[in-house]
Amino acid sequence: MAGAMSYNSKAREARIVGGAAFTYTITDGLGMPVTQPEWDNMSTTGEVGTIVDHGLTLYSNLLEAPSNTAKFMQAVAMLEYLAFPEEYRPLKKVRAVVVRDSAKTMQEHDLLTKRFQNDLFGPNGYRTRIVHNGQRLEHLIPDRHERISLFRELDGYIRNMVDDMINRSGLTWQEYVEHRKHNGLGRCDDED
Repeated sequence: MAGAMSYNSKAREARIVGGAAFTYTITDGLGMPVTQPEWDNMSTTGEVGTIVDHGLTLYSNLLEAPSNTAKFMQAVAMLEYLAFPEEYRPLKKVRAVVVRDSAKTMQEHDLLTKRFQNDLFGPNGYRTRIVHNGQRLEHLIPDRHERISLFRELDGYIRNMVDDMINRSGLTWQEYVEHRKHNGLGRCDDED
């Protein structure tokens, strides 16, 4: 619990405010509403708003995961969810959506495609070696700075997708898919 007293000298009035305090979330006290400016910008009435709202919950889980291996798998799961929230699709199709949403040039598109095919999702990539071979990310990438770099990279892909979805949170999912098809770098036939 936390509490505070505030005194308004003009009104000659004091108020005691108290409430539960949690380190992982903003709470309100008694009589004092707490809001964050961006909360008013995101509509959760559209399908995309509901999807991105759940995606932010997944992001919170990612940040609180107990190991780097678990964080990596949460990041991969989040990319899968943001690409196709309504159904399972193979990683090849997820990769195509993530790359198209992240690449700004055709050269970057090609580099990211190779990165996903070889290092992240491919037959010898981190995901395969963790899920199918039981390895741990900490052993695959022993250098702490390289792991941090990998998580920054994954965070960039996630943020690109989340930011775009927040900006279009009032859309239906079908409207958003159409937007995504026409506003990425080229058309992605893998998404259809």
